[in-house]
Amino acid sequence: MARISIKKNKTEFQLSREELGYSREKASELFDTISVDRLERIENEKAIPNPYEVKEMAKKYKAFHLCNYYCTHQCEI
Repeated sequence: MARISIKKNKTEFQLSREELGYSREKASELFDTISVDRLERIENEKAIPNPYEVKEMAKKYKAFHLCNYYCTHQCEI
């Protein structure tokens, strides 16, 4: 059974994953290029995802607002 995060300020990426009830391990199985460690760093804001990772998360989580979130909060353009 996956542990449940008690972190107060969760990122949109973590919230989207948790809405589906996925652990990081389960979510990383869906992705071609995002490992568990990479996903953890993205969710804890220790790494900025690249646009391809954001598109993959948005598609697999069915959370297309992640693209808009990324473009307005993390994209350098």
